[in-house]
Parts: sequence; structure tokens; C-alpha cells
Amino acid sequence: AGEYREALRQLEVVADDQKRRPNRADNKFLAGMTLHNIAVVHLLDGNDDEALRLFGEAAELKKAAFGPEHPAVAESLDEIGIQYFARERPDDALRVFTEARKIRINSLGQDHPKVALVLSNMGCVYFQQGRHDMA
Repeated sequence: AGEYREALRQLEVVADDQKRRPNRADNKFLAGMTLHNIAVVHLLDGNDDEALRLFGEAAELKKAAFGPEHPAVAESLDEIGIQYFARERPDDALRVFTEARKIRINSLGQDHPKVALVLSNMGCVYFQQGRHDMA
């Protein structure tokens, strides 16, 4: 846990600065990316609840910066879906995975590897639900 404290402290300083000045350059977007990274560190440190909250906040900042159809939004949504799946909340997982899939198809194209990734995540949920025909 100690090895993550300094990384979190530094990332939080950066995120606070970016959120304090949202209209400077790309700070809204950068704050979303920074919060996403902070969430990943919290996952590595075993703090899943804080990670889930931060992935949600990151997605909202990214939506505010570039609109709801930006591929970076899908990155955070995918992580939210994974967290819901891990918490045995399959309906919530499928809801955000479906949104991430739509964004990725519209912005990256049907054949992009990131679309395959979210489809794989959805397949895991369907499989766990016993909906093998959908997996």
C-alpha cells in the first residue's frame, strides 16, 4: 500500500490543478484522464470502491470535454463495467459495456480491437449468467 501513496499524492495534485482550471487548454479532458489513472492506482492498491467512483467521475469529465461519443469515454465505461462484473452486478455491467461498445463502433469502427475487447467483456457477463447463446 505504501508504494502507491506517493503516486496517488502526485496524481491528486495534478488532478486538483486540472479541475481548478477546467477551461485552460485541455484540462477537462486531462482531468478525466488523470482521474482514470488515479482509479487504476486505487485498483492496484485494493481500494475498489474508490476506483469505481473515480472511473465514473473520469467518464463524466471526458464527456464534458469532448462529448459522450469520444473513445476516451468508452475506456472509463469499460473499466466501470469490469468493476460491476466483479461485484456481481451483471445488469449494470452490461448497461455500461453496451454504451462503451456503441461509442467504440461509432468512433473507431466495427472491426477495431477495442470493439472486440468490449464484446469479450460482454461475453464474460453473458456466460456467467448462463446465457451461452449470447456469449
